[in-house]
Amino acid sequence: MLKQSSYALIVMRIPVLLLIASILCSCSISSNVNTRKPGEPWYYYGYLRDFYRDQNGDRTVSLVWSNQVNFQEVNLGEFRNSIQTLISQGYRKIGFISILTAAIVDSYDIKRLAADEGAQQVVACSFPVGNDRGVKPIITNVRVGNLGHPEYEFDLVPANVTRTQHWYQLLGK
Repeated sequence: MLKQSSYALIVMRIPVLLLIASILCSCSISSNVNTRKPGEPWYYYGYLRDFYRDQNGDRTVSLVWSNQVNFQEVNLGEFRNSIQTLISQGYRKIGFISILTAAIVDSYDIKRLAADEGAQQVVACSFPVGNDRGVKPIITNVRVGNLGHPEYEFDLVPANVTRTQHWYQLLGK
């Protein structure tokens, strides 16, 4: 009888010990806002890292959060002048992003990448480059299938897709 009760106590303590161990291990592994270093990747910005071109070299950058990044959108003719004005105010080039796409680029993702790179200012410019002829699917017929579920018939119709060039200059002090 004594062996069964001590065995039951041990079995009941194992989940509690595992819970305490997992809490202690998870707290020591995860990083927090107080230990973040300048230039350390912190945010998620998807595929944008593939289009980023570093212009900073090995110079140190400041610690910037995404809500501290100023985003300025200008026309194509004002793009270089805006950058030169900011450089004369003491900013320096941190990096450049150039994307040619028909999809929309989220400016919040750009701000998060800029924050990770230590940029306080982003100058943005977007302009159409051309149209691509393509096709888009449309539903031409809906019928009830063998199991009672709808079945769709598609047709492909011609469509124009506008490609847009997006430029983002990242600047920091």
